[in-house]
Amino acid sequence: DPACRSMGDLDLWLTDDELFRAWTALESIGYVHAVNDDRPLAMMIQNSGDVQLFGSQAGQGLVEFHWGVFAGEWLRRTASVDEAAIRNRVQPVMLLGRRVLHLASEDALIQLAVHAAVNHQMSLSALRSLVDVTLLARHSPLDWFLIVQRAREWRVATATWLMLKLATELTGLHEAASAVRRLSPSPLRRWLIGRFANAEALVEMRDLSKSKWR
Repeated sequence: DPACRSMGDLDLWLTDDELFRAWTALESIGYVHAVNDDRPLAMMIQNSGDVQLFGSQAGQGLVEFHWGVFAGEWLRRTASVDEAAIRNRVQPVMLLGRRVLHLASEDALIQLAVHAAVNHQMSLSALRSLVDVTLLARHSPLDWFLIVQRAREWRVATATWLMLKLATELTGLHEAASAVRRLSPSPLRRWLIGRFANAEALVEMRDLSKSKWR
């Protein structure tokens, strides 16, 4: 039920050429670029960030154009995500009578996990992201072997493990149990992470992003 899963914005992954054409198109119907001095355009391009455009008319919300789907300084420096391969695997769907493209299910699940664990530090909307992970797994045929393989190759195995582990505990996603075992970090790392990123913290919606645990 869409009423149980509200959306705050619409995120679109675009190439450079697509992005600036889309930017012009939205501005022509009343959208305004939200300038943020803390997030200069050059930094957004470098870190696969986004451009935010707010609608100025009734019925228009926030639209974000993204240079990539694995954004941020941490991922740029430590991960090795193959975004070219991700783009080659996108799949067509119909949305409001229009043909659009979305991520392959395995790529989408890893992206959801990393976005919640890394970009949002398991805070605020992490519980909602956990529901997204579970619903995606329940409604799409997933290849768990590919998920494990890609998470390891992209150096995001621990973030993926954490979200899948919490999904098995809180939403009963037991079909992910084999992937959880294979992605599991060392006992010491599991203990350290478990001190702050755990089921209780998610249910209580603790904001780790504003604490020393970030």
